[in-house]
Amino acid sequence: MRRINKARIKKYLVRFSAVALIVVAIGYLSAWLSLTQCLAMTRQSLADSKLNRFNFAGEPISYRQVDIEAKVTLPFFVETYTWVPLGMHATYYEYKYFTFFGFVIQRSFLRSNIV
Repeated sequence: MRRINKARIKKYLVRFSAVALIVVAIGYLSAWLSLTQCLAMTRQSLADSKLNRFNFAGEPISYRQVDIEAKVTLPFFVETYTWVPLGMHATYYEYKYFTFFGFVIQRSFLRSNIV
């Protein structure tokens, strides 16, 4: 019967852990560097939607005045979200992106009307 070589198993586990750590670090770095591009894509999407946005007083609001926040959620993934006021109500928008050093793909989109 073949014996298990503990030194060999330990060597492979250390190598695997090092590679996994490097991939995770690259993923977070990629997502962090792509935050501004994701914000710009979200802002452009809001501009293209041509919604009638107005505040509580009934004054029109430009899409440039809407605050958009972004955060890195996982390695290679960025999430942006914003509230667009519609009078007394608001619409919540959430976009999720996959990033790889400047290459950004929109994964999903959520829109919810809040009363």
